[in-house]
Amino acid sequence: MSTGESWTYDVAASHPEVTEIEAGTYALMEVPYAYMSEFRFAAKVMGRVVERPDGRTAVGDVPIDAIGAPNGLPTVDGVPGVVVTGLDHHGVTLTAERDMPLALGDAFLLLTHQQDITVNRWDRLVGVRKGLVETVFEASARGCVH
Repeated sequence: MSTGESWTYDVAASHPEVTEIEAGTYALMEVPYAYMSEFRFAAKVMGRVVERPDGRTAVGDVPIDAIGAPNGLPTVDGVPGVVVTGLDHHGVTLTAERDMPLALGDAFLLLTHQQDITVNRWDRLVGVRKGLVETVFEASARGCVH
């Protein structure tokens, strides 16, 4: 018997009838599942600031093609007071509550609201641990649908 997904991760293994546990969203995480505090975000998209039109706005080089947004705009990770206010085929618009803390060329990370759509857009996924690239995973099934 197969089970899994994010809603049953905590009870599936306790049932002897279950012979397969499918990975769910919790394996990589996405913003709507942030309440599951026992997991951390593993899927993030890195971008760089390419334009600073004014003191509260930055434009990043992450287009919608890189992350997708069917369930809402991505969330900026680790930069308090900065939110995504726009996402299109040219890039992402970041807006700060006060002065924009990101300068031209600064890297930033985005958290997705639907990780399976984000992951399906990449040929390679880069594994980073403690700020260093540890491995690169080839996504041989990229673009396939189930």
